[in-house]
Amino acid sequence: MKRILSNISHQERRNEMRTFAEWVLPGHPDKISDRIADSIVDTALALDSEALVGIEVAIHRDHVFLDGRIACPGAEGINFKKIVKDIFRESGYGKVFLPDPEKLKILTDLCLGDFRPEEKFIRTISDDQNIITGFAEFNPNTNHLPLAHFAAWTIAQSFDELRKELPGQLGSDGKVLVVINSNIDSSELRHQLEAVSFSIHHHADLSTIEIVTFAKKVVEKAKKQLKQVSFEWPGGKTEVVVNGAGDFAVGGPEGDNGLSGKKLVIDAYGPHLPIGGGALSGKDPHKIDRIIALRARQIAKHIAIAGIAERVLVHLAFAPGDREPRWKEIQFGAVNHNENSITWKVADKSLTERWLSGYDLTIEGTFADLGLEKVLWKELAKWGHFTDPNLPWERWNPGRV
Repeated sequence: MKRILSNISHQERRNEMRTFAEWVLPGHPDKISDRIADSIVDTALALDSEALVGIEVAIHRDHVFLDGRIACPGAEGINFKKIVKDIFRESGYGKVFLPDPEKLKILTDLCLGDFRPEEKFIRTISDDQNIITGFAEFNPNTNHLPLAHFAAWTIAQSFDELRKELPGQLGSDGKVLVVINSNIDSSELRHQLEAVSFSIHHHADLSTIEIVTFAKKVVEKAKKQLKQVSFEWPGGKTEVVVNGAGDFAVGGPEGDNGLSGKKLVIDAYGPHLPIGGGALSGKDPHKIDRIIALRARQIAKHIAIAGIAERVLVHLAFAPGDREPRWKEIQFGAVNHNENSITWKVADKSLTERWLSGYDLTIEGTFADLGLEKVLWKELAKWGHFTDPNLPWERWNPGRV
């Protein structure tokens, strides 16, 4: 390996680093599935704040399949068909874009009923092994998220807002992919949006010119929001790719199947960071891989905002039956300008314990501390668990660190 690296010339080792990220719109089949799953979570929690929910949702064309376990008083009375249809309507399906919510074929294989004795007991312990990762970086302009990840989210939101100006012409399905080129010059990082790729679901009669014009309008709006990124620079300007494979007139569940818990990377921190071991949607907020993911993000964000490190990774791992994480590690990351990379260092064990000591890492303690009984989970499934600075685990608390 050393021999190979030694053959790379100085010119080939340019002080540039590309990062990538994508986001999907709320009408994407995977996100419809997540939102159905989390709407069911919301419904069960309204019946009992300790409700147990572990479900999956799969959709294809006009078929929707729900499976899993829901334990709480009144679980048998949940109107699953209404929940499914409501999410499809909210996503804009039925008038122009198929499938029609009223004609959906909804199939279920759900284990419903009140708690069994052993299920009530395990509400306060990890019911499986879990690896949890929380991340934050010292950049308030991105809500302390990776720049590419934040840019993809920002552009996707603009995409979704502007498409409503063309009702019946653009569907709620779609994707955004961004490429950020970070130029390292001495100790300064300069970021350029090198490219944006759009997948835009559209009516068959909408012309290519109209679709491309819409994409450019989204980019123009993003320019005003992403001030830390250059869209034009001496070497060129942002490349915009629109529906690279051709027409996207057949989209949503008619064009692709969907599955809950499938957009793990988008729901976490993007493709350049470890994401832990489990999906977020479809689970009640007493399950470790959802609730402790929020706590790990909170801890990482507090450490980053306090200026202790440029980038922070918090790893918390549980064995089945654990009330608190059995294994804990905090890593600090910094840009290595000489090697054009990010260098990670593991924090000393005693310091890790000290930084974590101010947080209750149990299920019941975290649930109460973060006020999770007030959260609408289906809304988080739409635009992310870590993008809204007003959420309880996203707020800065200077007394914590």
